[in-house]
Amino acid sequence: MSKSFFGIHEMQSLSVATKVDSIVQFADLTDDTGLAAVLTCDLSGSIIMLDTATSTAELPDVGDAMGCTFTFVVQSTAATCAISTVENANILHGALSALDAGIACVAKHTVSVLGPAVVGDRVTITSDGTNFYVSGRSSVLVATPFASVA
Repeated sequence: MSKSFFGIHEMQSLSVATKVDSIVQFADLTDDTGLAAVLTCDLSGSIIMLDTATSTAELPDVGDAMGCTFTFVVQSTAATCAISTVENANILHGALSALDAGIACVAKHTVSVLGPAVVGDRVTITSDGTNFYVSGRSSVLVATPFASVA
């Protein structure tokens, strides 16, 4: 709803809490080993906190994931995570950036958050039903905090 006062429009904003479905600890999503998680579309819109030293996450089938968005946020400086397509298909596209470097992600099947990480570093992955689109940022000045694999 907006109000107008002398031609100036004031828009009512939504709080962040209304946009995020849930905050999930990565450890709560893992299998018996505690290191691997298969993501489902039910988690779309969630912020997944990377709280495990070494972990892997498998994205849902891209055909079933149209409109799904997953955001991974580093919660521990020891956190590392490899995020892969279930088909190992080269359908990850986008860019990851750090303070000292940019990593192109063109037709890849895995994107990784590497150490050293900074609490708050993040990767967001969204699907259009054909591809996954990646964006991410890190505050690391030395060493590349991200990698992508074809």
